[in-house]
Amino acid sequence: MPQNSVCIILTNYNHARYLPQSLGAIFAQTRPADQVIVIDDGSSDGSSEVIEEFRRQHENLLFLRNSSNRGALFSISRALGAVKCKYVVWAAADDRLLPNFLEKSLAALDRHPQAGLCFSEVTQIKGDTEITERFATNPDIAHIFDLSNLPEYMSPAVLRERMRQNYLAIYGNSIVCRFDALINCDLFVPALAWHSDLFAFYAVAIRYGACVVPETLALIRAHEGSFSQGGMNDERRQRQVLTTHLDLLRERQWHDVRAFFRSCPCYFSPFGALMLRVMLFRPRDWDLMFPYFLWKVREYKRGRRLSWPVAMTRLMRDLTLFAIVKLRRS
Repeated sequence: MPQNSVCIILTNYNHARYLPQSLGAIFAQTRPADQVIVIDDGSSDGSSEVIEEFRRQHENLLFLRNSSNRGALFSISRALGAVKCKYVVWAAADDRLLPNFLEKSLAALDRHPQAGLCFSEVTQIKGDTEITERFATNPDIAHIFDLSNLPEYMSPAVLRERMRQNYLAIYGNSIVCRFDALINCDLFVPALAWHSDLFAFYAVAIRYGACVVPETLALIRAHEGSFSQGGMNDERRQRQVLTTHLDLLRERQWHDVRAFFRSCPCYFSPFGALMLRVMLFRPRDWDLMFPYFLWKVREYKRGRRLSWPVAMTRLMRDLTLFAIVKLRRS
């Protein structure tokens, strides 16, 4: 294997219709992957036949199969056990890598070997169409997704300063990650479910810094049937995962990450007001809740074009009503 070898892991469950494009894109990289691991999670839609065809054509493809549907996190954990490279990519069967994804990401990492990962701009594919949406060009959310004003390498200190100002979208589908850094951050914690990759990659960036490529190198497909969307839309399950998130941050090994989130509460933005509601009845987490509350007020003010007093009043009212209902039910 080359010194800066890279492995792409692709997890699949009943996405046979996407596999020709996603696997085709993996094997069309201008800088080829050294190892490709495809793990099928008990699909019943003909996925195996598609994967087998690619395996016959590419000797660096390792095909793993689960005898039954075990879930995305079981699959990724099994695949990680077979990685033999310095860098790793977790790709979804319904997403797509652009041809220069590895070439440009690894070039940045070559110039900054201390970085834990490299990420690029988020662009989505809408459902089963070929219509793409580049978030960095949307004036309402460009402050989150536009990476053009960032340095190629963000040290942990620079990352902290940036995230004190705005949320930074470090999405798993755009990431090339150092495998040893991922191991040192406990890989993907199963109890965090659909947020396990978010936590893992942020932990790596917080501890090692991150490289940035300010352009689209990968496309993420947005549809309601995905693992993450299904979980986040189920409030009961999402509440359980957020509670686990907070429990994890109280463990000694994550104290540095907790301190980062306390100073950069925008990390909690994807969890919305539900995270505030979870924190509200956990006094030991109020050191996180108060900064996040102020952050949410700022979001309300900017997103809904409100004054500071109105934004704070509305958010306080929502939390108070929630607390009253919860206390009456208990």
